[in-house]
Amino acid sequence: PLTVLYNKNKFYMDAKKNIEKELTFTIYSVKLTNLDSIGKYVDPKLVEKLISRIIKDFKDECKKIKLYSYYDDEFIVMTFPQCNHTEFIVKLGEKYASSFKIDSFEVRLPMKVGVYEYLGGKESPSKILDKARIAYEQASEQEYGIYFYSKKIEEEMKEIFEIAGSIPDAVKNKDLYLVYQPKVRLEDNSLDGVEILSRWDRGSKKPVGPNVFIRIAEEIGQIKEISQYVMENAFKQIAKWESKNIVMNYAINVTARELLDVEFVEWAEDLVDQYDLDRTHFEIELTERVLCQEGDKLTSILKYLRSLGYKISVDDFGTGYNSLATIGEIPFDILKIDKYFIDRLDRMEVRELIKSMISYAHRLNKVVVAEGIETKDQLDYMRRLGCDMAQGYYFSKPLLSEEFEKKYLF
Repeated sequence: PLTVLYNKNKFYMDAKKNIEKELTFTIYSVKLTNLDSIGKYVDPKLVEKLISRIIKDFKDECKKIKLYSYYDDEFIVMTFPQCNHTEFIVKLGEKYASSFKIDSFEVRLPMKVGVYEYLGGKESPSKILDKARIAYEQASEQEYGIYFYSKKIEEEMKEIFEIAGSIPDAVKNKDLYLVYQPKVRLEDNSLDGVEILSRWDRGSKKPVGPNVFIRIAEEIGQIKEISQYVMENAFKQIAKWESKNIVMNYAINVTARELLDVEFVEWAEDLVDQYDLDRTHFEIELTERVLCQEGDKLTSILKYLRSLGYKISVDDFGTGYNSLATIGEIPFDILKIDKYFIDRLDRMEVRELIKSMISYAHRLNKVVVAEGIETKDQLDYMRRLGCDMAQGYYFSKPLLSEEFEKKYLF
């Protein structure tokens, strides 16, 4: 009733007829990413007007186009070889992603578009539509753009679902393990400490990096269990080292969700007390993007943690939204320059940017760490710029505790 379009069942019927006639066609699955928010927070009356406007734009482009409604905020577009609309849809997406006026309101309506070209063969209408929808799912929640289906993308999506389903058992069965990457002081090449990282032993299955399974764990609500597992095992190892009079600094990655969880913070504090560990040797790492997004909520808890002795480290600096403009408002002690910049030291503009980052941090009396150092040239350049510490494969890949002991402690 809202779109006045046929629904997906009609699409299935039409697609089946075209398949039987051996016709080829292209499917665009068009997802309006914030239509629901406009209805809730701006004006519900705008939703119908916006939908009508978009449908008109499509129909004005080509009379042979076929439009269907999957949901109120998702359309199915069927086009044929003589009427390919990819260029038009890109322009339409750009138009609605920019701010525009409707009924005295300024709004944006980003759309994600998945494209699948049916070239013949035995495929069901539902599978054809699924492929178009899989294509746009590679975009982030609010990202707009046009995305094309490939078999690789479908396999990656299947793997993500498999990983999501396996994470609870991985924690329960203790398939996660810890590795330690050294951080080195550049003034004398001495060991400052380690960053504690998690890895997942998947047995005979394809390995998956922490950048993948940690993100998925956050999305499915399992990150707290992983963090507790990491801390329990890390603190146990640290206590062993300290019993041998080995003292250094330890960086542990946490998420904003965990720090804002009072129960989690209290649990972690109790664990530190249980192992009788010195809080001044711990660095709590959060990414710059999280800090920029959640800075106001986190400020008080970060100040509290610093008052207890913990250091706050800003990870992946330079890749967030506001960088220098916002970071001064956040209580922190250590700034970690992202590997993205280290890999591009051959570019003058990147070198100047890094120089500014280090100068800015030092004016605030902060420590600067270069991440992802892989060559002597990179190391020498960062040392000349006055960078305080570095970590990366030039020194060592992340090591198991026993490997780390052999290489750095004994």
